[in-house]
Amino acid sequence: MATLAEYDEVVLWFEFDLFCQTNLWLLLHKLAAAPPQVRLSLVSPGSVPGIEPFYTMGQLSPHQLMDLFAERVPITPEVIAEGRAVWTAHAQADPEALLAFAQRVLNQLRHLPAAVMAHLYRFPAPADGLNTVERTLLRELTVQSLPFRKLFRRILLGHRKYGVGGLQVERYLAVTCRA
Repeated sequence: MATLAEYDEVVLWFEFDLFCQTNLWLLLHKLAAAPPQVRLSLVSPGSVPGIEPFYTMGQLSPHQLMDLFAERVPITPEVIAEGRAVWTAHAQADPEALLAFAQRVLNQLRHLPAAVMAHLYRFPAPADGLNTVERTLLRELTVQSLPFRKLFRRILLGHRKYGVGGLQVERYLAVTCRA
């Protein structure tokens, strides 16, 4: 952030999942202080032609990454303002503040509504105290005992929108098994 003024353009690369989108919101919040002469752009694909299923930009070839770079979109002051607003709502103690963003879509932030809903579904449900991922883990383990690797893959495939890693699933598993 301290050296932004040294660049003509800064391109942000963020995936569609909640983990990446939350980091994007924070960065947009911080970029409000960026020098006005620095051009900001965003690459944030939800899908890529020929890649099914698309999970991560790590699946892509250098040529496909160059294609995404060529299609980058400018980050406008409107996008910075939206990023600041959603980050401020996300940082509040009451998750209700985020509900307003579940319906808002800007071309540059097209993953915002899905990420907001994914975040809200991570809160415990009043009926059983479990969130969506924990409930899925419990359902999978009720059907059959699975080695962690297979269980993680099912969670990853079934809940791509969260962008969870192995350590997060282990933590969810520990909480779920205690419940």
